[in-house]
Amino acid sequence: MNRFVVFTLATSLATGLVASRADAQEMGQGHAHITTRSDVRMSLESVPGTGAARLAALGRAAGAGMGAIRECYGRVVEERPTVTGTVRLRVSLPERGRPDVNVEQDGARDRALVDCVRGVLTRQSMDGIERPAAAIVVLEFQNTAAAGAAETARRADEADEVAVTREGERAVARGEAPGIRFLVRGREDAQVAEGLRVVRSQIAGMLDCRRRASRRGMDPTGTVALTMQMRARHAPEMTPGRSTVRDERAPVCLERALESSPRTPESGARLDVEVEFLPGE
Repeated sequence: MNRFVVFTLATSLATGLVASRADAQEMGQGHAHITTRSDVRMSLESVPGTGAARLAALGRAAGAGMGAIRECYGRVVEERPTVTGTVRLRVSLPERGRPDVNVEQDGARDRALVDCVRGVLTRQSMDGIERPAAAIVVLEFQNTAAAGAAETARRADEADEVAVTREGERAVARGEAPGIRFLVRGREDAQVAEGLRVVRSQIAGMLDCRRRASRRGMDPTGTVALTMQMRARHAPEMTPGRSTVRDERAPVCLERALESSPRTPESGARLDVEVEFLPGE
């Protein structure tokens, strides 16, 4: 018998444009404002040393957490609708205690989503499962807004050339959107242009960070500096630097947002990035 995948659990959630308070509670925190259709599919891969019976039991235990996993994804999609991809987690059940859950592959490239899902799987009851046991839980995250957002970003890149200027020995490219300005600096014109395209593809995430910085009447204005390490066809790695934004969480918010940019770099480079939150609504 082929034990590579013993079962597949599929589920989806869809909400209307308006949801009542009761509906929001029933769907879980954050779901009331989701207007796209989200789908989470789970499958299980075997690992050496775990028999079919234990594998099936692990699958049932993991599947019992699908409702909470949907809530994890629902909260992420509400803020970052471009987050999609396959996440593979190795669930190991030792002789005693809770399962160990380790990330094998993070195709969604979203730290908050993976941390939330790991927490769900760690909390699942494993009573009655013969120990030790292990399996790879594969989760596929998709939503209808992601394809449209990615296509919009791609068309914007194709339609809008990046203007690169020189400041001494360094190349500079700038962009803006209502409420934010951003720039990228580096040595080579082509690398800076590519860096700006990556940053520009996450305008929605940067605007969300600005919104968070303005909560409870706080002044969101200021500038955050970051260093971006690009590698071809990999998500950029961001390191926050100095910040003049009052909200202390703004640098980390931007780090996470830009590391989840829908566009991955076509080339490698180390670049300086500045994101400015502007005054106004």
